[in-house]
Amino acid sequence: MVEPDKYVAAGLWRTAATLEELAVEIGVPPQNLVETVARFNDFVRRGVDEDFGRGDEPYDRAFSGGAPPLYPIERGPFHAAAFGVSDLGTKGGLRTDTAARVLDTADTVITGLYAAGNTMAAPSGTAYPGGGNPIGTSMVFSHLAVLDMKRE
Repeated sequence: MVEPDKYVAAGLWRTAATLEELAVEIGVPPQNLVETVARFNDFVRRGVDEDFGRGDEPYDRAFSGGAPPLYPIERGPFHAAAFGVSDLGTKGGLRTDTAARVLDTADTVITGLYAAGNTMAAPSGTAYPGGGNPIGTSMVFSHLAVLDMKRE
């Protein structure tokens, strides 16, 4: 886990007292950010997210007592986080061998520890061969783990 101060030092997290100041910090027109937040806050007041449908599904409301899980953005300090473009389901994870056994830092198998899916480092490395890769590797490596456990 990376400590928050490392994200701040890398310029990935920005904080400002006002939305206008935050907009300048992140390089967007201040009026655009103010209007976007006002639009979102209107959705919150009405309980309907017209842009993304947040809160429309029963699962979205499972932890909010049935209420829309939308909260207004009203008081500073305000924060922004930079996100890089990625189409991988994971950006790291436990390294494994071809039997889904987890490897330590010396590439030695950790007996009895297995990983699959997004828990493990992607077997495709930094490439993403297509949709379904995370679920596919989850199924394949889970199967390989069970086969290895049966052999043991």
